[in-house]
Amino acid sequence: MLEAADRLLRANPAATLEEIAQESGASRATIYRRFPTRNDLLIALSRWAVGRIVTALEGAQIGAAPAEDALFRATRNVIEVKVGLEFARTLAPADDPIVSELQTRMRDLATALLTECQTTGIINSDADLDWALTVFYALVHEAAMNGTTSDETTADQMATRVVDTLLHGLGTPTSAD
Repeated sequence: MLEAADRLLRANPAATLEEIAQESGASRATIYRRFPTRNDLLIALSRWAVGRIVTALEGAQIGAAPAEDALFRATRNVIEVKVGLEFARTLAPADDPIVSELQTRMRDLATALLTECQTTGIINSDADLDWALTVFYALVHEAAMNGTTSDETTADQMATRVVDTLLHGLGTPTSAD
């Protein structure tokens, strides 16, 4: 039902619960039993979306794989998830304790990843990790948004661009005198 809701709400943000039930193949009674109000559905969509991102980060084997490999996998995994979220990725995070817990877990995983990258020397030891995290989130978000408009670019290619930009920037290396 959440996948159907995500698809339908992307095409028609004003879609009713009845329309979502029809799109998902569920009965009207079933959707109202699971989501008595539209707000309940939006909270469920937030939980689902953030939960999928947490699962994607966990699948990167942060701490178990070499840092650069984990960075690439985390980036690719999250891009793939976000591209698949039609409507939910545009939602403001729900004011919900489960969403808050998931967001904390997401931030902890991403921070652990960048800390490991810094510890292993992939990211400069004096880099501001809060800023690096902000940049990482922004790059992944833009890559996912681009991925929805370009069928020619794969998640691996977008992840490579994100990781390269995060680690090396866009400037020209300066030569030593």
